[in-house]
Amino acid sequence: MNYDSNKTACRGRRAFIYLCMGLAAVTLVWRAVCLQVLDKEFLLSQGEARHLRVVTLPAHRGMI
Repeated sequence: MNYDSNKTACRGRRAFIYLCMGLAAVTLVWRAVCLQVLDKEFLLSQGEARHLRVVTLPAHRGMI
């Protein structure tokens, strides 16, 4: 292998890594948009259902 073919191979690898990282970044941004914009109402209702609850506790009192 000479220097020029090694340089070409490195350029191809670098382009592949950049492509993979760019695809991962686009995927993460798309998922964030889906969660924050498209599924907003569903996620809000799920959060409220898990956080806000009314529990009735009977008060057991003895004689004073």
